[in-house]
Amino acid sequence: MKALPNLGAVVLAHDGYDSVDMDTARRLGIGVSHTPGVFDDAVADTAVGLMLATMRRLPAADRYVRAGRWPIEGYCPTEGLPLTDQVSGSRVGILGLGRIGTAIAARLVGFKCTIAYHNRRPVPDCPYRYVASAVELAESVDVLIIATPGGNETKKLVSRAVLEALGPSGYLIDIARGSVVDEQALAQLLVDGHLAGAGLDVLAHEPDVPPEFCALDNVVLSPHIGGGTRQAAAAVTALVLRNLDEYLSHGTLTTPVLPSSHTPRCSRRRIESSRSTRAQDARPRDLRVCDPSRDPAPSTPANESRTARRDLHHERWHRSVATLLEAVASLNPGRPPLPRFCGRKS
Repeated sequence: MKALPNLGAVVLAHDGYDSVDMDTARRLGIGVSHTPGVFDDAVADTAVGLMLATMRRLPAADRYVRAGRWPIEGYCPTEGLPLTDQVSGSRVGILGLGRIGTAIAARLVGFKCTIAYHNRRPVPDCPYRYVASAVELAESVDVLIIATPGGNETKKLVSRAVLEALGPSGYLIDIARGSVVDEQALAQLLVDGHLAGAGLDVLAHEPDVPPEFCALDNVVLSPHIGGGTRQAAAAVTALVLRNLDEYLSHGTLTTPVLPSSHTPRCSRRRIESSRSTRAQDARPRDLRVCDPSRDPAPSTPANESRTARRDLHHERWHRSVATLLEAVASLNPGRPPLPRFCGRKS
């Protein structure tokens, strides 16, 4: 940010903003926006899917069939594929009952799960049981689902003590940030059989995967695809463009984390023009100076030309932003592709 003296806003294409130095942005007056809410359903679906896949060992069963072992070895619970744990009726603890945590809880109610949660403070009028600490929560549940934000405040919040409290029959599901978990302790406890399994959509040092995880059938891994649906991609693209449009037009952001104290040049011209027009309109009608070259009527060719130029300007930057987003997406092959032209109506 210091190397970009004209930077006025950072427009993020995801909900979390732990990748931005917020203190520096605040000090420099740089606005930061994110995309709250657009990934909630997709990530909640992924959490439940990981929970099912991990507890029932579905990827291991898939590999068993594909390897041709079923016709030869059959299915024997004592050999090959072991018996697994049932999701329905299990006790689930949610670490972080925000929007995504609440969406996960709503889905698990359909599985007749008993829900408890831990936040920094209880959620008012919440139907689920509040637990005062992460360790106490882990001690009381079969499955611990992490749905907290990332960042320094939650770094290694799921410590060795929390994992040990979860115990040898407990499962860990992480769809939040890999930094929230003590990954080294998690790997050791899984290898030693002190945890029943883990479903991880995120890792501490993505895309590097600890080799211990890859060697275990009771660990299900996915490459941070929690929000990777076509619907979520379309929604986040639309919200990013709305933030860009509002900032370039008015110097403000649609979904700000930090407001910007900078006004882009194009926005400055529009604001000054708008102020001039309002001042002109505020004069008594009999004293207003009519200058067709500066204040043409809405139906004049000059005004139509101005509108056409403005529309062309918007069309060009819409396409530029769409191209930029596609280029960024191409650098992350694990993520789904964005629409070819995000400015069009779907």
